[in-house]
Amino acid sequence: MTSRKQAAPAAPSPSRFRRVLLALLAVALLLCAAYAALLWWMGGQMRLALDNWAAQRRAQGWVVEYAEPAWQPEPLAATLRLPAVRLESGGVAWRAERVLARVSPFSPQRLRLDASGEQSLALGGPPMPLTAATAQAEIALSGGRDALLALRGAALSTPAGPLRLDNGQINLDLGDQPGTAALSGRLHGLALPVDVPLGPRIEELTLQSRLHGLPDGAGAAAAQATRWRDAGGRLEIMGLTLRWGAMAGSAAATLALDAALQPSGIGTLRIANPAALLDALGEANAVPARNLSMARRLLPLMTRPDAAGAPVVELPVTLEDRTLGIMRLPLLRLQPWVWAP
Repeated sequence: MTSRKQAAPAAPSPSRFRRVLLALLAVALLLCAAYAALLWWMGGQMRLALDNWAAQRRAQGWVVEYAEPAWQPEPLAATLRLPAVRLESGGVAWRAERVLARVSPFSPQRLRLDASGEQSLALGGPPMPLTAATAQAEIALSGGRDALLALRGAALSTPAGPLRLDNGQINLDLGDQPGTAALSGRLHGLALPVDVPLGPRIEELTLQSRLHGLPDGAGAAAAQATRWRDAGGRLEIMGLTLRWGAMAGSAAATLALDAALQPSGIGTLRIANPAALLDALGEANAVPARNLSMARRLLPLMTRPDAAGAPVVELPVTLEDRTLGIMRLPLLRLQPWVWAP
């Protein structure tokens, strides 16, 4: 027998290997250049959209100011840096040292805004310093009509002291029905600047609501509120839950504005362990002794066990002439809401 040795395959020549490598590098460079051009083009479109939005708001009487936007290179998004931002309408003014506006090529239908850091907020008075570890908003650009605001580690320096929030989220959805907007939100760890009967810290607050009739955004807040009221505007609260000290409850209500532009309406309040709530209000002298005594006598007649056997009471609630009442008994007198002129 004769043995045959198979010839080894010829190795690619160095010149051919270099040509392939150069071709791959050229393709990679072209892709990088195309991606950079896409980001640059998206940044230009963002600038045009920003200027158009600012012009529309100014035509409605808003104050919209920002310094010259600057392109900020980022690998995964087209980003504009907006220095010295100021928005003001109806006596509410917000300032930020800088805002970053981002649109990702992989999600071009969403605009993301980041204003974390030092800011200020004015509610019909002098500006109050505002800081936040995270302050971000997300807005639909193409077809959608929703927006989201997220805060974490926020602190507002009010004249009464700091108002702090561990984290919170607010969602606004204008939906498909003209003149309405769905508003929902969740707050965790809201520390109040003063001590109140239920304690200085709200553990959790959630809201599901719908606003019927939208403010037109033109002129002072009082004028907008008047037009909204006269057009039949109202706020429908489908669900509100609260965990605050001895208070653990939920509510549903419909609210509007009265002739003095003060909130008014009717609803239903569901309270778990109502006796503990009455005790807390009594210890804080938040309720007149006569009303408190009457409530204690009526409470056993209205309390029912829930599915877990815990005591629960459901009560009709009214808000009229700045007075919060339960079963037509005045409970709390509220401070007037002052609208900016």
